[in-house]
Amino acid sequence: MKINLEHIFQNKFNYLLTTQITILIAYPILHKFDNLFPIFSLMFLLAVTPALWVGLSRGWFSVVMSIGVLAFLFNMMVRYGNMEFRDIGILILLLLYGLFYFLAIAILMAKISSNTTVSSDTIKGGISIYILLGFFWAILYMVLLTLDPDALTNISSNEETAGFECYYYSFTTLTTLGYGDIVPVAKYARILAIFEAVAGPVYLAIFVAQIIGLSIAQKIKG
Repeated sequence: MKINLEHIFQNKFNYLLTTQITILIAYPILHKFDNLFPIFSLMFLLAVTPALWVGLSRGWFSVVMSIGVLAFLFNMMVRYGNMEFRDIGILILLLLYGLFYFLAIAILMAKISSNTTVSSDTIKGGISIYILLGFFWAILYMVLLTLDPDALTNISSNEETAGFECYYYSFTTLTTLGYGDIVPVAKYARILAIFEAVAGPVYLAIFVAQIIGLSIAQKIKG
């Protein structure tokens, strides 16, 4: 079966958003299988590739994707490698993923903000970035917990459960929902939570304002 690359690049954010939603829905059910093989990391890496390819020069694309691939391979090493250095390996792994998510967010935000027209792909891209912010902050909370296991309350000591709880806490903070079942107690955890709680609404406000502004400009030209 021939893969239509042109169609994939034209609908880059559609694939990315679909993959993100799939990961969020399937993670609670399939996380045990993900411990055997990092399928969700691979899915995201493949889904974000078209979006980065369109938004970057080939040199920068190679650099950013190299970080993503390195993080994925290091993920495999941590899972199946020497248990003696597992804690250090997990910290390095999280830092690599954090860097990759940060670069992906910055690149995709620059791509979206440079658009002069509004399309369904633009809207899907904006939503994808919002979800990426939740993923990125979840990684930061995992890094913090690796350094200080008591930074957040009511986080399981089990790695499998703790990872999901970090994603859960990140998105409830990003959306300023804040159920209160998980609470930051360490100073750096509180600072991270403050920045995330501010970043979520500010990003949505800027994105919605851009969409409205471009829509009005299109109608005036139209």
